[in-house]
Amino acid sequence: MSTPVRNYLPLEPASPAALRATLSAHADAVRAVAWSPDGSQLASGSKDRTLRLWQAADYRCHATWQHPGWVTCAAWNPQQHTLASGSSDRTLRLWGQGSSQPRAGKQLHQSRITALALHAPGGLLASASADSRICLVDAQTLAAQATLAGHTGGVTAVAAHPSRPLLASASEDMSIRMWGTTGEQIHILKGHTWYASAAIFSPDGAYVLSGSLDETLRLWDVERGALIETWGHLPDWVRCLAWHSRFPVVACGCKDGRIWLWDMRRGTAFATIQGHTSSVLAVDWHPALPLLASASEDTTIKIWQIELPDGM
Repeated sequence: MSTPVRNYLPLEPASPAALRATLSAHADAVRAVAWSPDGSQLASGSKDRTLRLWQAADYRCHATWQHPGWVTCAAWNPQQHTLASGSSDRTLRLWGQGSSQPRAGKQLHQSRITALALHAPGGLLASASADSRICLVDAQTLAAQATLAGHTGGVTAVAAHPSRPLLASASEDMSIRMWGTTGEQIHILKGHTWYASAAIFSPDGAYVLSGSLDETLRLWDVERGALIETWGHLPDWVRCLAWHSRFPVVACGCKDGRIWLWDMRRGTAFATIQGHTSSVLAVDWHPALPLLASASEDTTIKIWQIELPDGM
């Protein structure tokens, strides 16, 4: 039995967001944005081939690192005090603050790296690629640990379970897949009707939320690998998702430049943010505060102060 699409999108939702800052040092589309684990810094990666670090206190750029290709993704490692970056040049690099050169680098894939995820409990870093594979490496040394093969299209997103040895991935083959960190495929989740573009775990690890170019979000049960609900249709492609670690709210970035805010207690969108003039390619929540960073094809990063719904 198919799960019906539930249309809970407000027609003209009021925006509960106040724009705190616009960061505009990049010269091309910004494809990655990631808060540091303590919230003191923000990392951004761009098609201009730079990885930048910004101070959260004043949103000034204090470090710029270079890749030979586009910087497509970034992930922090709080245990090692390093930042990992992936690129269209097919390399994964580790950076330490205070140095202009990467601590380590490795070519893992046959095509561009599209997404990174740190599995902190296992000390692993997962890199996803347009070559349809996910590579698992040691987060400190980048030594290869496992290769996850099964997708029949480019992998667009990868996420790590907060406590269990599990990963979730999204692909152009329209599927969401769940994997063990030793390489075994656990679930193939089917339902999207066009490229799956995003996949994230809930903070408690009970659910996976996925987004797609089919303009829907789908909520899946991790244990059973079963579809719980489908939400949409949004006005345009879903490009990215972020679930706050402390509050039951999800940010959904879309191709039309809007960001939808979702109340996960009710399964409803409660507002939109309109500020970017082109596709929103990445979103990330501050680890402790209702602050959202968004990155766009319009070359800017915006920092939003979100007014959360009552009771959050």
